[in-house]
Amino acid sequence: MFIVEDDNINGEIKVGMFDKGVCNMSEQKAELAFHETMDTHEMVNFKTICLMKTKLMQGVCFDNDLKKLMDKDIEQSMQALKELQTLYRGARTDYQHES
Repeated sequence: MFIVEDDNINGEIKVGMFDKGVCNMSEQKAELAFHETMDTHEMVNFKTICLMKTKLMQGVCFDNDLKKLMDKDIEQSMQALKELQTLYRGARTDYQHES
């Protein structure tokens, strides 16, 4: 199961998995379960949409403080997407339905 931690102090997002009741944020399983693969896909899609929306809104924003906030959001979103993409290495896509 995935866990996502949002560190409000540093603005960092950490993604990890539980393994036998112990949370291990630095190491990841070699292979994700199907539901974990779907969860990862949904998180990547959500962050991508948020990133695109922020970049589009930057063009119509005239407040410098808001632009700085948007720049920080873009930077953090890009970092989060890079971290989520590393989870795809263990994604399972070999589902075969038995009839």
